[in-house]
Amino acid sequence: MILAIFFWIYLVLGLAYWGAAGFFTWLSTRRVRLDPALPGVEGNLPSVLVLVPARNESRAIEACLRSLLAQDYPRLRILLADDGSTDGTREIAERIADGEDRLDVIAAGELPDGWMGKCWALHRAYEEARTRKIANGSLLLFTDADIFFHPRTVSIAVRRLLDEKLDLIGLLPRTLNGSFWERTIQPAVIHGLLVLGAITELFPAKDYPRIASGAFILIRPEFYRIAGGHFALRHKLIEDIALATTVHMRGGKTAAFHAPDLIRLRMYHNLGEIWRGWAKNFFAGTNDNLRRSIELAAMFLLFSVLPVFLFPALLARSLGTGQGWWWAASAGLLYGAMTAVRAAGNRLTGESPIYAFLHPLAGVFLAGVVIASTWSRRFGRGALWRGRRYPIRRTEP
Repeated sequence: MILAIFFWIYLVLGLAYWGAAGFFTWLSTRRVRLDPALPGVEGNLPSVLVLVPARNESRAIEACLRSLLAQDYPRLRILLADDGSTDGTREIAERIADGEDRLDVIAAGELPDGWMGKCWALHRAYEEARTRKIANGSLLLFTDADIFFHPRTVSIAVRRLLDEKLDLIGLLPRTLNGSFWERTIQPAVIHGLLVLGAITELFPAKDYPRIASGAFILIRPEFYRIAGGHFALRHKLIEDIALATTVHMRGGKTAAFHAPDLIRLRMYHNLGEIWRGWAKNFFAGTNDNLRRSIELAAMFLLFSVLPVFLFPALLARSLGTGQGWWWAASAGLLYGAMTAVRAAGNRLTGESPIYAFLHPLAGVFLAGVVIASTWSRRFGRGALWRGRRYPIRRTEP
């Protein structure tokens, strides 16, 4: 009797979980999607200063910079801050900048204590732009060194920012996946971020985090200063969401749009990179909260892993005993709901729906990443990324 009660409670919670995920997935498909056919800006155009941090991005930096230089936006300036690359990234950037007056390359310099590398590089780029007087009055575009831009990306984003009187606009990219593990795991994470974005639009509370992506954040300079710039974010591992949230909480109008046809990237290339990348971020994504981290790992295990074991086990029991068909059918309903929502999420992120059947494998992986991220940040030596160790800050500045 007690086992039956626990089962039905679990079933109701599981169906509610995947029902809500399905609703917000549908809502994500209804969000404004920016594509190359939309009109850009005309007339009196504001200048745009693109600030690019780079650390060991030799395999992507040339495509990134050339796609930025190919933008149809006429008033564009690019400043790349190399954050101690050892793989030739800076040399590639300097070769592209040779004879190109729209692109400048600087060295970020030694990373100070208490700073995250990306925040330091962006801070140095902005301060250098101010010194050279090329930041005055310009809209600021923060991006990453592994992004590929459609030629109309900047003009369409500026048009949307001006037309809707936004103070910050974030574009959410399409993630390109090459390996088996990328196709299995990455769509699950990106789908979750898109769902979170839909939730923040439906419930725009003043203190609720705003979704943004470091791939593309266009912000008015006055709100960048109001937010305290990257100096105020210097200890943040997830600085993109922190910047958007700070602007939102200080009275700015922010928005994030799905733009898979305008910006694309390949975040990781193998299982090890996926593990290290998300292990760096997951505990920070809970605001370094141990209880939330435990809840997140439990959620992955209960609702993304258990259904794939529960359904065949109950079905086999029913076939063997001729009883408990309602239990088996209910477990099958939960498994079907999970797979259907994951398939819809894969279509949303541009991946084949067939990988939805491997979602339990992604669930095991993500639960493990949450546990590893929590251990390293809470009890261990901190997050490791690109050869640097970032210890947790237990008090805010």
